[in-house]
Amino acid sequence: MKLALKKDYVIPAGTVFEHIPGGMKRTYGNGNYETLISTSKDTVMSVNVTVDELTCTDLFKEEV
Repeated sequence: MKLALKKDYVIPAGTVFEHIPGGMKRTYGNGNYETLISTSKDTVMSVNVTVDELTCTDLFKEEV
């Protein structure tokens, strides 16, 4: 299963992105999704979403 955005989502100017300490590891179980968004010719931004977004917001729809 995949999740797709139902409408544009804009990250507001001034949104703060915290520095991730070196050596930090994250483990994701079932129900987590990720996409990469190109931010320039040579860079991407990773966005992680949980399946909970389907019931907590109206941002996503399921795709097979």
